[in-house]
Amino acid sequence: MILKWVQSVTGAGRPETTAQAANEENKAKEKSESKFFDVAHEVIRRDRENLEGLVRMGVPNAQREQLKGKVRKKVWDAVGDGFDAVDGDMVEEITERMVDVAENDPFYKKMFIGEEAE
Repeated sequence: MILKWVQSVTGAGRPETTAQAANEENKAKEKSESKFFDVAHEVIRRDRENLEGLVRMGVPNAQREQLKGKVRKKVWDAVGDGFDAVDGDMVEEITERMVDVAENDPFYKKMFIGEEAE
């Protein structure tokens, strides 16, 4: 039911939407071949990619991935300063544990995402 609602909101599966998407792709190819950079188009493209990710993963998973990215960045900064050779597996393990803690404790969540947690 939720999938049908999302499809109705996004217009997925309609022939008009498919034709419009194909037309937009052709325009994007033409613009990519030009030497100019369209800032508005890039912003819209990034927003579309984020929305497509929300449809694929769902909002809770997207929020977790966003939190995970912020935690990973802070962990890399902290571990990179303290160690000469940084192990990627170690950083991933620390990140997973900190994400679990941040999901359950608002204090740690604020530490990673700031005032957005409230």
